[in-house]
Amino acid sequence: MTKLKRNDLVYNRKKAQRVCRDIDKLEKELRPVVRSMVKVAEIYDLEIELFETWRSDDRQMWCFDMGYSKTMKKGQHGKRLAVDFVIKIGKGWRWDYKKDEFQYRLFNFLVMHHVASKYPYVQIRWGFKMWGWDMPHYQFKIL
Repeated sequence: MTKLKRNDLVYNRKKAQRVCRDIDKLEKELRPVVRSMVKVAEIYDLEIELFETWRSDDRQMWCFDMGYSKTMKKGQHGKRLAVDFVIKIGKGWRWDYKKDEFQYRLFNFLVMHHVASKYPYVQIRWGFKMWGWDMPHYQFKIL
């Protein structure tokens, strides 16, 4: 086990780089919601796919250390209440928010229009609308 220490953070490098895309790792009530979000992207032929669901503590610390997350403590991914949808081009992922802003906004509109109304027991919140910067992020509150 290789431990990496940077900026006073200690985490397992191998574990930190593992991305979990398993919808079944989310809270049970959220699984059909996220599956519907995936379906919306497929139906409308968007270049956006589910990138991450649950996040380990090691990965959360790594994301914080790399500047991908603003919180070092267990966030909504670690609590199984958040997902990230990212633009996928071919076999690679792209985080160019300026270039992809329209597609993220379109996806959010479609999610709110088609998915949110089907699941009134879940509040869907978009990271960009909450903080003004996190376009791939969605977090949920079970009502």
